[in-house]
Amino acid sequence: MSLNLTLLPALVMTGAYTRSATELKNYMNYELAPYPLALFENGELRKTKKSTFYELFPELSINLKSLENVHYIIDGGMLLHRCKWQLNESFKMICEHYVRYLKNNYNSNVYVVFDGYKIDSIKSAERNRRALKYKCADIEFNADMPLKIAQDKFLSNNNNKSRLIDMLRIKLADNNIFTCQAESDADKLIVDTAINLETKNVVIVSEDIDVLVILTALANESREIYFLKPSRGKVKQKIFSSKSLEKSLPKCKEHILFLHSLTGCDTTSAFFNKGKITFAKNFEKHHDLHEFAKIFKNKNEDFNNIFQAGVACILALYGAPAKIKDLNTLRYNFFIKATTKNTSVILSSLPPTTDAAIEHLKRVYLQTQIWLGNDINIGDWGWKYLNNMFIPITMNQLPAPDNLLQMLFCNCKKGCGAACGCRKSGLYCSVACLHCNGDSCLNTLPTIKMTEVEENI
Repeated sequence: MSLNLTLLPALVMTGAYTRSATELKNYMNYELAPYPLALFENGELRKTKKSTFYELFPELSINLKSLENVHYIIDGGMLLHRCKWQLNESFKMICEHYVRYLKNNYNSNVYVVFDGYKIDSIKSAERNRRALKYKCADIEFNADMPLKIAQDKFLSNNNNKSRLIDMLRIKLADNNIFTCQAESDADKLIVDTAINLETKNVVIVSEDIDVLVILTALANESREIYFLKPSRGKVKQKIFSSKSLEKSLPKCKEHILFLHSLTGCDTTSAFFNKGKITFAKNFEKHHDLHEFAKIFKNKNEDFNNIFQAGVACILALYGAPAKIKDLNTLRYNFFIKATTKNTSVILSSLPPTTDAAIEHLKRVYLQTQIWLGNDINIGDWGWKYLNNMFIPITMNQLPAPDNLLQMLFCNCKKGCGAACGCRKSGLYCSVACLHCNGDSCLNTLPTIKMTEVEENI
C-alpha cells in the first residue's frame, strides 16, 4: 500500500524531499500514512485467521461418550448459528429446535452461556464489522410470529439476537437446561462456568479459539477440562483440553493470553504477514521473551515496563538483530534494505512506529487483563469512546512531519467535502491548508471531551 495513500510515498521514496540520511531516518519515525499500515487495514484493526492458532494445540484421541457423568458447557453464540431453522417458522418452533438440538447431541447435564449486549465493549466494533455482511432492521416479534428473513441476516442484528436469547432462555429453563448470560462477551464466563463445576468430566463445546486460549490459561493444573470443537461440513470434530500444551509447549501455555493478544485477536491487531504459530514456536525457545511476557500478567503494571517488554517481543517478531533496541531504527533499516535491493517498499511490511506500537501494546495489556478477570479502565488502554462505540486509537502523532505535510494542502473555501485534496489523500486537514483552518473545516482531526469518555466507560 502506498503512503498517502498515493502522494506521500513518492515524496519520501524517491528522495525528492530528502536532503540527508538523517532527514530520511526522521521521516521513518512517522507512519507516512493515515493509520499504521502494519497494524490496520482500511482503517480497522488488521485481522488474521485467528483459528490457525488451533495448530498450536495437540489434539486428543478420546471418546467423550465413554466418560461418565459428563457436563457440557455450550457456547451460546455458536449454538445460535449452529442449530438451523427455516423461513416461515414461528419463533416458538425455532426455540423448540434448540431444545431438540441440545437433547439430541448432548446429555441432560447441559449449561448454555450466552453473550450479552447490555454494555458497550471493545468487542462491539468487531461485532459490527461482522454484521456488515448482512444488514437487518430491528424486528419486534412474539412466539407465534413467523420469521420472514434468513437466519444469518436476522442474527446479524444485535437487538434481534438479544430478544431471541431472552425468549430462548425461558424455553430452555422450562426443559431443565441451565443458562446464563454475560454482560458483554461470554468467552471468559464460559471458561469460569466450566472451572466452577465441581464434577470430574467437564466439556466445553465451542468453535472459538479464544475460549480454548482462556481455558488453557486459567484452568487449574491439577485438573483436565476438555474442549470440543464440533465438526462442520468436511471438517471433522476436534478435541483438546486445558492440558494440551502442557508437555509440547509449556512456556506458550504459561503465556498463551499474551501470545494470542499480541499477534492478533478480535480486539487487537495482527501484524502484516507475521504468523501466530511461527512466533509462538520461536517464543518457546527464548527465556528472555518469557520474562517480558510476565509483565503483561501483572495487575496495575507501570506502562513504561509494559512498553519496554512489548517492544522487545515485537522486535523478536520481526527478527531484529540484537543490536537494535527500538522500532523506529528497525523500521528505517527495513526501508533501506528494501530500497538498496531496488525492490518496491510495501509500507505494511515495515514494522510499526514506536508511536503506533504504544497504542497496540496498551490494547494487548488491556485484553490480557480482561481475560485474567481484572477490572481495568478501557479508556486508558488504546481505545476511545466515539459515536456510541469504542474505537481503537491508531496513533497519536501526525502521519508525517510538517515539512512533508505542507506538500499536501487543500485550497477548499467551504467545508472540505468530497473534493477536498486532503480528504482524497486519506488525511485530515493540517495547518498548511490555506483557507479551511478553524471551525468551518469538516475534515479536522476529531476530538472528544474527556467528560464524554468518562460518562460512557
